[in-house]
Amino acid sequence: MGKRLSAVVKLSESCNLACTYCYQGDRLRSGQKMAHDTLDRICAELALNGAGPIPILWYGGEPTLVGLKSFQRSVDCAQQHLQYRGLENSLQTNGILIDEAWARFLALRDFRVRLSLDGPDDLHNACRPGLGGGGSHAQVVKALRRLQQQAVEVRLACTITRPSLPRARELVRYFEQLGVKEIDFTPALRLGTEGASNEAWVDGAEYGEFLIDALEAWLEKPTSRLQIRSLTALIRKLHGLESGFCKLEGNCSRFLTFGWDGSVYPCDEFSGRIRLGNVLNEPLREILGRRPPKASPGPACQECRWEATCPGSLCPFEKAVAGDGARASIMCDGWRRLQEHLHQRGLPAYSRG
Repeated sequence: MGKRLSAVVKLSESCNLACTYCYQGDRLRSGQKMAHDTLDRICAELALNGAGPIPILWYGGEPTLVGLKSFQRSVDCAQQHLQYRGLENSLQTNGILIDEAWARFLALRDFRVRLSLDGPDDLHNACRPGLGGGGSHAQVVKALRRLQQQAVEVRLACTITRPSLPRARELVRYFEQLGVKEIDFTPALRLGTEGASNEAWVDGAEYGEFLIDALEAWLEKPTSRLQIRSLTALIRKLHGLESGFCKLEGNCSRFLTFGWDGSVYPCDEFSGRIRLGNVLNEPLREILGRRPPKASPGPACQECRWEATCPGSLCPFEKAVAGDGARASIMCDGWRRLQEHLHQRGLPAYSRG
């Protein structure tokens, strides 16, 4: 059976937003959707591989574009194949199409939802407009409230761009007021394709200072139940515990992304770049043998005191954006500054609530 697997299933290669930093680029204009037969094969192969329950993150593009009836059918398909193993459902969404019916279904099936929200309306709308222009902030907040009313567990994803950098404390307070359990602050990064350059909208040092400001705002309010994913995961790692965060585990081998056509990738951020195979053409057990090995720290990382607890050393994607596997991550300065700050301040407790 092997190790536990986590699957990302991309139901749609379309999106109803035009985010300025989208790493998937023109692929989201293809209009392609996963056929039911393809999903059936993916789920059948997942049932034969790995150990324990199978977490599935339903993804896109924007997965809700397939429509609620089709989405229900997809979840039923997975449940039919994986019920004896256990199925843990999550949805990554921009929230635009989440109405009352969607919220009720997600609650009924015990979904966790990862909702993209980049902060107050000015920050969010500047980076996440609709295809025809105009902001999407109000629609996302409405989706959040609908999900909360149905007691769906919602975790927010906030992408950090240059206008976000001086507003870390404001963002922490804003997300606390929304009553969510967890927020993930991720820097906007993109791997170039077909000769295009790799891109980072913020540099490592700037991102590190942002996280330090966010940490201080979080520590100022010890009664807050908000978790900041990258911070709490790093603190757990420094306590010698499992982080629960793939970028800190240094191993892509338990994660798989399935494209709409059955193609398999080691991580969604590598979609279109590193294709391992296709489940329509060969068994998943053969594809699993091609997964990338555990990331090897480059010379710069080996000389750093934080090498064993740094995403820049451990995450193949962060190293790939740097342009050379032997170099440190493009976020190197930020992760180093954050860990030095944690060391100087004294390691705080890793969990709340």
